[in-house]
Formats: sequence, C-alpha cells, structure tokens
Amino acid sequence: MSKPYKPDGYPSASAYFVPCDADAMIAFVEQVFGGERTRRFNHENGKPKHIEVKFDDVVIMIGVPDSDRFEQVSNMLHVYVPDAAATYARAIAHGARSIHPPEQKDDPDLRGGFTDPWGNSWFVATQQDAGS
Repeated sequence: MSKPYKPDGYPSASAYFVPCDADAMIAFVEQVFGGERTRRFNHENGKPKHIEVKFDDVVIMIGVPDSDRFEQVSNMLHVYVPDAAATYARAIAHGARSIHPPEQKDDPDLRGGFTDPWGNSWFVATQQDAGS
C-alpha cells in the first residue's frame, strides 16, 4: 500500500490566503462558514506560520505575511453553501462589504457576493429548484 500524498479528507486543491491579520480572518471563516481549525504550524518563536480551517469539503489555508516571502494578497472564491442568504447575512454582520445581495438570475443558483475585511471577494451560492 502506498503512503497517502495528502491529509485524509483534504481536496487536491485549496485556496490560500495571506491576510494581514490571520487570527481575525480565521475567526471570520469560523463565524461565517462554520469553519473549524484543523492544523496549525508555528515559527520557532511561536507565532503562526500556516493555519488551516475546514468547512464542508473546503480547506482554507492561511499564511501569515512575511516581509521576506509573502505579503497580503486578495483572492476571489466561489463557494456552494447550504443557505447562501444566511451565509451572506453572517458575512455582512461580521464586517464584510456587499458586492451584491443573493439573487437568482439565469441559472438555478441563488448567488450573492461580499468582500471580507482583507479585500478577498467571496461569492456564495445555493442551487435552487430548476423550476423556481
């Protein structure tokens, strides 16, 4: 039997964020998406280097800005969630700015968008009945 090439339950690709305040972003993901911290690796001085937060089948990887290698960057991510309207409302309540409220247009998805306090754009969707 061959050795697993990735942690159990992890997708082959994960979004990687580098916010200026990793702890605050982790709290945001926990509060908005119900995320749960799964792994954390620290620098020798005890400060965080890499943190992972999982919700549903998504793993968000969060790095800490480092003047030598990384600086804060913004990302865009589309996530299917059980209730796009509720997720959107939680995000706004936790400091996100609206891109557009959840609405259904020409496809079966109820979709809304917001920008988190670190400049990342999130689009959340829930597939509705095709007849609705």
